[in-house]
Amino acid sequence: MTMVSATSGTIDGDVVNPGRMHMVMTNRSMEVIVIDQTMYMKQNGSWRKFPGVDIMKAQTNPLQNLAAAKGKFTVDDLGAKVIDGSALHAYRVTNIAKKNVVTVYVDGSDRIARIESGAQVIRLSKFGEPVTIVPPL
Repeated sequence: MTMVSATSGTIDGDVVNPGRMHMVMTNRSMEVIVIDQTMYMKQNGSWRKFPGVDIMKAQTNPLQNLAAAKGKFTVDDLGAKVIDGSALHAYRVTNIAKKNVVTVYVDGSDRIARIESGAQVIRLSKFGEPVTIVPPL
């Protein structure tokens, strides 16, 4: 995943289920590795270990959230689009209560490949590619 926003800069991340994540926040010169219930954080060139932090378990399931929000969104089919050389299908998703609009792009394998919300862009990629995440210490 790559997320680009005006406030956070660029964040690159990989996730390996269950329980492994690696993120690099270039704007904040920070790197985070999570392995099960241990988080490692690198700031100012030094790694620190934080045992007992179950950050992965605290994440909500986006599919369950969508199911629970049934009827609270409208979806408009925007058709086929080519973004960064990839053929995608675009949908405008509007949160009726919050009047928030995002554009969701789905690839040919029905996977969410891109989400745009205002100036924030999240790109999802490397589906099924092997990723190794190991403790830095």
